[in-house]
Amino acid sequence: MIYWSDKDENVLVQNAITRLIKEKGTASFDVHRYEGSNEKTFDLDGFVEDLNTPPFLSETKFIVIRDPFFLSKKITKDELGPLKAILDYIKSPLYELDVIFYSEVSSFVSDNRIMKAIKDNGKSLVPKSNTKDFNNVASNMIDEAHLDIDNKAKRLLIDNCNNSLSTLYKNLEKLKIYPEHIDTSVVEKLCDREIDTLIFNLTNAIFAKDLNKTIAIIRDFQTLNYSIFYIISVLMSQLRFYYELQYYDQKRYTMNEIVKITGAKEFRIRLAFDTLHRYQKTDFLAIINDLAELEQTLKSNSDIDDYHRFELFIIDLEGEHDASDKRYL
Repeated sequence: MIYWSDKDENVLVQNAITRLIKEKGTASFDVHRYEGSNEKTFDLDGFVEDLNTPPFLSETKFIVIRDPFFLSKKITKDELGPLKAILDYIKSPLYELDVIFYSEVSSFVSDNRIMKAIKDNGKSLVPKSNTKDFNNVASNMIDEAHLDIDNKAKRLLIDNCNNSLSTLYKNLEKLKIYPEHIDTSVVEKLCDREIDTLIFNLTNAIFAKDLNKTIAIIRDFQTLNYSIFYIISVLMSQLRFYYELQYYDQKRYTMNEIVKITGAKEFRIRLAFDTLHRYQKTDFLAIINDLAELEQTLKSNSDIDDYHRFELFIIDLEGEHDASDKRYL
């Protein structure tokens, strides 16, 4: 059987690989692993030979290749030559072999000829979750963990995972060993939060002029030891994304077109549009420019703590003080 998983849900991918090997009862010497990201050092001939060699003593053999370079780019006719043996194998695999292609570094190219063959002849290693079904899948995973958790904490746990089953899995492993009732305070203290979730909540709080929530989120970043420059960079990236979507919205692009152009997940685009439609007149470019100026100021002047200066910037941005009050500069 051929399995594949694109750059997503790494924890679940590793668990799925371990589970498959255990279920088949394959001995360790019949599990062959390859690192395929470096085209120059990858032993292509050895890999092809391995594909065509049956297991030694086990009933099945596993070949596991991480980040195969030949799936992360388009392949021309000239480049296909040395790789044709892989394509031929995928079209007619050995019964005794399970081959797993997965990525941790770069996404697979969908119109890659080998990738198309893998999808036609193989099976996704980890089912993809989307906005529509993520809540149900996550809720079932929490129920199956048999936690003593209330509904508010459960909702917070799901929200903080930002559509990532891997993050949910890691958080459940922590909560399983917590001996008492789990409420929202336990989730906030013990569980990881996706950076995308914090940034999304931060931008929403800023635009809603909810100063208390904004400052609380900034303090979350500080507790997690994120550099203020990293926060500014990610926030600017989020604002650029909003600005880009603003343009596509005005030009009446379809959701499928936007997903294809941006490469972003549909759930992230829908959440961003929810913000855009509530704050239609927001000048995202102006805020990006102000953040760039703040970044330069922080790098050249260290009289005030970076986080305190950033909080003052946000206070002025939310209009709590007169616009001429440039204390953060």
